[in-house]
Amino acid sequence: MNKEIFKVNRERFYNPFSVLSHSNRVILENAKKQQSKCYEYIASIILSAFSFEGFLNLIGNRLFLCWKEIERTWSYSKKLECILKNIGFKANYGVRPYQTIGKLFKFRNELAHPKPQNLKDENKIEKGDEEEIRRKQPQMEWEKNCTRDFATMSYEDVNQIAKEIWEKAGFDLSDMYSRGHSYTKSRLSETKDDSSP
Repeated sequence: MNKEIFKVNRERFYNPFSVLSHSNRVILENAKKQQSKCYEYIASIILSAFSFEGFLNLIGNRLFLCWKEIERTWSYSKKLECILKNIGFKANYGVRPYQTIGKLFKFRNELAHPKPQNLKDENKIEKGDEEEIRRKQPQMEWEKNCTRDFATMSYEDVNQIAKEIWEKAGFDLSDMYSRGHSYTKSRLSETKDDSSP
């Protein structure tokens, strides 16, 4: 096979929200098809938190010239508050989708900063067969939330919030999901067949 030599220039705008949100959708769909238990849902929930942080940085970069200086030092909640204030929007944290964000970041933080703990269930009255009762373990709060329902809700709510804020800021929705790249090339020469001795 003849291989050619090219001089190539490439450019790509890395959109963290688009990449992470798409990754999350794929993981969540696969988990649902496989009737997964917890592990894929852990990944999906964490990706929801990461994609939300990516969204805040994406829109923050568009709204504020100084975003790169503050981005590393502010919490997600402070970033969100600043962005919402800038676009003149007041979120209702008492209902979905915004209510989900606090629970999502509590989950993320418990996994990002894990600490060993002794967990106890004491004097609980439970109904079930003996083997089922024996297998149950005390759980961390994040383990209790590691469900298909919470993973789905987190994915949906993050995307709903992102769309709502993006549109209220007056931006084109297609830009929020943009993952395109461009390149130029010029042929320099053709080489010999690589398979020849």
